[in-house]
Amino acid sequence: MGREEKNEFDQKHAYKQALPFCVVNIWPRNLDSIHGNAQILRLFERKDEEIFRISENIRDKVFDREKVIQRLKDLNEYYLRRINGSIEGKKEILTQLYEAIDLLSFDVKRTREEHVSLPNKRSGTL
Repeated sequence: MGREEKNEFDQKHAYKQALPFCVVNIWPRNLDSIHGNAQILRLFERKDEEIFRISENIRDKVFDREKVIQRLKDLNEYYLRRINGSIEGKKEILTQLYEAIDLLSFDVKRTREEHVSLPNKRSGTL
């Protein structure tokens, strides 16, 4: 691609990129007349009202979005607290079960030791 072709390509490409951002208003030729000025003022007022309505809609959408985001954060915190609470409850239950198992195993070991240390009645030895 030569320098002239590249320059022509860049100009066409830049034109295509800038085209969606161009806004064209056609103004009436009789700007000096009172009727034309009144129309222009009404046009500006309508445009200002449209811009105001659009900005109000955008602001409402942003506030709604922020409310939804805050609600999601609150729900996330709530569920995390709930899950952590249930995990803590389950840990307490497991701790109690392990302690009960330890007591039972200690009792079983003690009774075995007692049986072993007791004299055997069949053999007749003390």
